[in-house]
Amino acid sequence: MPIRTATDFSSAEYWSKRFENENSFEWLISDEKLLPFIEEYLPSSEGIDERFNILHFGSGTSSLGSSIQNHCKNSNCDNKIQVYDSDYVQTPSSSSSSSSSTSTVPFLLMDILSLKSIKENTPKDINLNKWDLIIDKSTCDAISCGSSLSPSNLFPSKEEEEEEEDEDMISHHEEPVNRLLYNLSKTIIKGGKWLSISYSSNRFHIDNNNNSENRNEGNALMVQQYGWKLIEKKLISTTYLPNGKSIKDFKTGKERIVHEPETGVWLYVLERI
Repeated sequence: MPIRTATDFSSAEYWSKRFENENSFEWLISDEKLLPFIEEYLPSSEGIDERFNILHFGSGTSSLGSSIQNHCKNSNCDNKIQVYDSDYVQTPSSSSSSSSSTSTVPFLLMDILSLKSIKENTPKDINLNKWDLIIDKSTCDAISCGSSLSPSNLFPSKEEEEEEEDEDMISHHEEPVNRLLYNLSKTIIKGGKWLSISYSSNRFHIDNNNNSENRNEGNALMVQQYGWKLIEKKLISTTYLPNGKSIKDFKTGKERIVHEPETGVWLYVLERI
């Protein structure tokens, strides 16, 4: 079941309004602290035959995409690795970061819960129209807050149904996170990785005992059903700040201090199998 929160983080209206007054915000962990964990999944320049394409979805006003691209530039593989930011609403930087611009990190306007939107807005020069690496930072968390999707929204056209699926699998698509698992499995190469950074300690779970009666292990079986294998789950940081954090209220535009409970920041690494 989706998590109900006072703020609807799955709402396009919420994000559009917020981005009117927000130019920069990082969820959960800074780029500086996160990059060492991402570097492990970036290829070396010697190991790249074709351009390696990275999709950072739900980018919002994060600088993570630019930080990854700058790291690649400093590692002399900038011309072989390309990062794309994407979101389902316009962001403050998107007007100057369209896929047709000369921006270091192009911006793609796409709805990650619509397979049709993903396919239509993925650049045509990307090999096989599929990504090599996918990254989200708490976007999966926001999606998990959304209501169930109606079946009519799942398959807008017959072309989207690339493979035959059983009825149980189709019914699972009604939950937003399951729909996300399905969509990303269709838009990444076999062997490609999805790095998901989350506040949740059970967003996905490695099933070592093959016991579906356990709630978390049942989640693992669901991941496998959509063509993913969870290969790593790691606690990489905590969000506790004893003096609180200064943020800009997107409604008033004024700075205010917020205090948050200590939570873990988890890195999940899923591989398309």
